[in-house]
Amino acid sequence: MTCEVVGPDSGDLPPLVDVVNAVGAKTDVAGVALWSGGLPLFQEPLQAFADNDIPIAIPHFYVDEGFYPGDVAVVSGDIEAGAADVAVAMCGDLEGQSGSVAVTQNGLNTTENTYSETFTETMNTECPDIDVLPVELEGIDPAEAVAVAVGIMQANPDLIGAVSTTGGGGTTWALAQEQTNKQIVAYATDYTRENLALIESGEITGVLAQPVFEESRAAAGLLLQLSQGETVEHWSKMPTVVVTEANLDEYLTLLDEVEAYADGL
Repeated sequence: MTCEVVGPDSGDLPPLVDVVNAVGAKTDVAGVALWSGGLPLFQEPLQAFADNDIPIAIPHFYVDEGFYPGDVAVVSGDIEAGAADVAVAMCGDLEGQSGSVAVTQNGLNTTENTYSETFTETMNTECPDIDVLPVELEGIDPAEAVAVAVGIMQANPDLIGAVSTTGGGGTTWALAQEQTNKQIVAYATDYTRENLALIESGEITGVLAQPVFEESRAAAGLLLQLSQGETVEHWSKMPTVVVTEANLDEYLTLLDEVEAYADGL
């Protein structure tokens, strides 16, 4: 099986929909893996694949069975368990303190929405004396994201913690602390090289390691199984792990292995 990566150069959704429509019009497609955000605007474009019995894999973003048409297999981290673990870790870090905690997202999608909701619910249960602020969008632009975080810190003098549900959030909250000259407990998402360096330097407390590499490999395997007529579970659930200074070395080693694998492709 030959694999091809296609997609627009930007994160804008309309060009991505156009790409999905173009792929759906081809006659030699055996399967498609789509990072869909769990968004309904892909329901219509995916109908072409369903009509031609072409299997669909949805990595990273959970969707209910039947949400998208056709033979759909989802593979993603257990974001509810991971978000709850981050909240428990945050409560432990802030034990004995009172104040507020911020939550920022890149955008609105099923994974980040679930993360924020579960984190907030768990914080309210585990450390009710701490107020979790309403979610704010930091977006994809780094400078704008930092400006959002700085604005939150300035508007909430009692801020003692923050969690970002997106990969760039480590830098967002590290720079926001630097610009406001105030240190808080900050958790971000994904074990990127930059985020792990921020943990190592003490600029952020930790990250939720989503299994993005594993999700992508598993999606390819699921498509192969489905294209061969095999039956698979609708959702292949993978573990998510909170990474802090305590287990940092393990994830630095894992990242080395992932990068070495990618370089060999």
